[in-house]
Amino acid sequence: MENEICPIFVGFYDGEVMPNQQEVATVRWIKWDDWLEETIKYPDRYSPWCVEETQILAANKYFNELQV
Repeated sequence: MENEICPIFVGFYDGEVMPNQQEVATVRWIKWDDWLEETIKYPDRYSPWCVEETQILAANKYFNELQV
């Protein structure tokens, strides 16, 4: 079992995303509500930290106000 600090950074960007192809294999855009459903329905597809951090954001009223 790992014990680490995983800070969550949120950013909003309205432009083309060009990840470094040597570091990122694929990119997929997904709406927030669809992402919540995805991580609830298929948590084993993602790291435990990813699922946990998604739930932390989902519980944050300030973050959710930004999703409107």
